Amino acid sequence: MVRRSARRGTIRRIGNSPLLYVLAALALVMAACSSGSDGGSEGSNGTEELVIGVLSLESGFFATLGIPYQTAMQIAVDEVNDQGGLEVGDKTYHVTLDVQDTKLDVPTALSIAEEMITRDGIKFIMSVGDPIDTAVAPLTNRNKVIMLAETINLEPVEEGVGPYTFGTLPTPYECSIILFEALAELHPEATRVAFVGPDFEFSRIQWEGIQEGGNEVGGLEFGAAEFYADPNDAASIAQRTIADDPDVILIGSVGLDGAAIIRAIRNLGYDGLFATAHAQPSSAQLIDAFEGQEELIEEYLSVEDQPYMEDNAALQTLFDEYSERAAGTEITPEGLPTFYAGILTLFQALQDAGTVSDPDAIVDALENVSVKTPVWTDLSGNELEITYGGVEKLGHDHQIEMPVAVNVIRGGEVETLDVQVAEVE
Repeated sequence: MVRRSARRGTIRRIGNSPLLYVLAALALVMAACSSGSDGGSEGSNGTEELVIGVLSLESGFFATLGIPYQTAMQIAVDEVNDQGGLEVGDKTYHVTLDVQDTKLDVPTALSIAEEMITRDGIKFIMSVGDPIDTAVAPLTNRNKVIMLAETINLEPVEEGVGPYTFGTLPTPYECSIILFEALAELHPEATRVAFVGPDFEFSRIQWEGIQEGGNEVGGLEFGAAEFYADPNDAASIAQRTIADDPDVILIGSVGLDGAAIIRAIRNLGYDGLFATAHAQPSSAQLIDAFEGQEELIEEYLSVEDQPYMEDNAALQTLFDEYSERAAGTEITPEGLPTFYAGILTLFQALQDAGTVSDPDAIVDALENVSVKTPVWTDLSGNELEITYGGVEKLGHDHQIEMPVAVNVIRGGEVETLDVQVAEVE
């Protein structure tokens, strides 16, 4: 059920005017154990350097994802460094991100990762997700490099890969359960479901998880899925998507294609609902794209990796800081609290392990890590726990259990109806 509260927040769009930067406090717990030798390089003021590689997307189809991804993590890193550095065991580290643009190209990503590992000696990599992580995981595993990947399903990287990869996005299965429960409450008449997404493997993983979650909720009829190869042929994509006369069309991870596809579907006379279990683009990005035509996305329902809650000061500070840093990109935020919290799980695990050089100890710490941050609260202001706990449903304990928001677009504004942890049962 969608839990309602007087603490709902709305936001029209994120502005670019600089605001005072307020450091959000990090709950960093010191480990009692001492560290051994490590791979950090000696820095100034008695600190050592800890470099984390970032396989990102700064250009092309998913720049709308990559820019928020790397910027949110850089904000978290700067907060740690501004507080004196990351204390691990008896040492203090100045954290640096080595951000590289993979261009969503597997050979490019492999070449970058190879250089990070063999030339630069990097022991930790953050990856923007499928299909990059699937290709890079065997390399990171062989070298016992810990990779935290924005992936929705670890199964493609599990077999023969080993324990060094962690997924930092909730999967479509639990997100779709939350979505369809909200849909049943808000629009019980909407039962026939279609799906549209790019012709990538992660789209098929999304659709499979969506159907599995929907079948668990019940009362739904799933039509065909449209996996398009040419995003420029929006009219044909639209015709195929509405062929089964759906009540609701689920939008996959369509990135910059989203606005054109939705417009093309509306141009064909479709007057049903749009929804998404993995908001790419985000609700805020859609509102920017449909400025002056907000009626085309009225009642757009999303399970999203960021809430819109003006009364959450830490969340608003994160939005404001992003807006200042990313002002020149013209990319509206997506997933900021999720990307921000993801790297916090690594920082906390390093402190819990008391080392940056023992990958097996760090893996054990990640498997047992618990992080709370004020950017992720429920509607009553309670900070929500973030762990890696997908063992029962997914057969492993390396998939994150992360909060998600149930959002709806109404009158050109995003309203957050609920925030809850997407739990794997």
